[in-house]
Amino acid sequence: MKKLYLIITLTLAITIVKAQWTAVNTGLTSLTVYTLESDGTNIFAGTNGGVFLSTNNGGTWSPVNSGITLTNLTINTIAISGTNIFIGTLSGGIFLSTNNGANWTAINNGLTTLNVWSLAINGANIFAGTAGGGVFLSTDNGGTWTAINTGLNTAYNVTSFAISGTNIFAGIVGGGIFLSTNNGNSWSAVNTGLTTTWIHSLIISGTKIYAGTDLGAFLSTNNGGNWILLNSGFGTFSTSITSMVLNGTNIMSGVYYNGVYLSTNSGNTWLQENSGLTDTLVNTLAISGTQIFAGTNGGVFTRPLSELTGIEEVQINSNLSISPNPFYSFTTITFSEEQKNTQLKITDILGNTIQQTIINGKQSTIDLSGAAKGIYFAEIIDANKNAVNKKIVVQ
Repeated sequence: MKKLYLIITLTLAITIVKAQWTAVNTGLTSLTVYTLESDGTNIFAGTNGGVFLSTNNGGTWSPVNSGITLTNLTINTIAISGTNIFIGTLSGGIFLSTNNGANWTAINNGLTTLNVWSLAINGANIFAGTAGGGVFLSTDNGGTWTAINTGLNTAYNVTSFAISGTNIFAGIVGGGIFLSTNNGNSWSAVNTGLTTTWIHSLIISGTKIYAGTDLGAFLSTNNGGNWILLNSGFGTFSTSITSMVLNGTNIMSGVYYNGVYLSTNSGNTWLQENSGLTDTLVNTLAISGTQIFAGTNGGVFTRPLSELTGIEEVQINSNLSISPNPFYSFTTITFSEEQKNTQLKITDILGNTIQQTIINGKQSTIDLSGAAKGIYFAEIIDANKNAVNKKIVVQ
C-alpha cells in the first residue's frame, strides 16, 4: 500500500513587535464604549452616555447629543452613509443626523420596538436589527420602517448583519444565522456546523463569511451552507467574539474579557495582541485610516494598523512531511533538516493544548491514541521563534 505524504514548504511568519495600544480618552466622559464607526475623517463613539465625536483621530472627543432626548443614552450601533449618520439606541429607537452629529432626529415611524442592536446599509436600503422585533427595512432614508421577518427567529436580539451582493446575513444571539436572498422578504436558517446559536458579529471577505460567537470564530465558504470552527490560539479563558474587522487579508477580533486577536491566515490561527490594552473587555473594533480602534469598558484604545498587522515573511530552506494524515492514533513529522530544540504543540479546535514536546533530530512521532476523532492543529516553533501551524485529522 502506497503512503501518501503531505509535503509542506515552510514559509514562516515572524510578528514584528513595534508598538502597543494607547488609550485615547480625552473628553470622553462615558468610558463604556459599545460601538465605533468612521466616515474616513470623523470617528463616532456610541457609549452608555450618548454619542461622542473625534475629528483628530481620537486625540480628543466631544459629546454630540443634541436632539437625543432620552433618559437612557446607551448607543448600541452606528451606521454611516454619505452625510447621513444613523444610530440605534437601547430604548429610543433610531436617530438620524445629517450634519455630523450636531443635531439628531428620531426616525421611528413603523418600528414596533425601540431597542435597536444593529444597523446595515446597502444602497438605498437600511436594515435595522432589534431586540424581540426582528428585522426592519427602510427604503426612504429612515422615514418609514417595515418589518421583514418571514422565516426569521424574532424571539432574540438581531446583533449583526453582513451583506454581499443580494445575500443578506443576520446574526441573532440565541437564534443563529439567517440568510435572505431577496432583500429580506424571506429568511432561511443557515446553521449547519455551528455548535452555538449565540452570534455577536458577522463579516465577509470575498467568498468567506466569518461569524463571531460565544464559542469563537466560525467560517463558511459556501454561502452559509456549513460552518467550521477556527479557534486555534484563542485559549480557554474566553472565546466570546464581540466584534470582527478586516484589513486586507488580516482579521482582527475583539474578545470579551480577552482583548484583541489577530489572524493573518484566514482565521486558521490567532495571536493575542494586548500589549498596552489595559481593559480587555472589548466591545467593538473599527478601522479609520491607518489606525485601528478598540472600544472597551474602559474607553477607547488605538494603535497603527501597520504595527499590528506588520508581518515579515522569512523563507527557510526546510521541508517537512506529515504522514499519514488523516491518521488513527500515530503520525510522524519528518524534517528535511536536523532540528534542535524545536517546539511542537498540539491543540484542539477550541484552542486547548493536548500535548507539547521538543523535537531534536529529523523526525518526531505524534501520539494521539487517547484523543477523540476530529481536527487538531500542530504548531511548530523553531529555535529562532519562527512558527507554522498545520491541520491534522484523527480518524
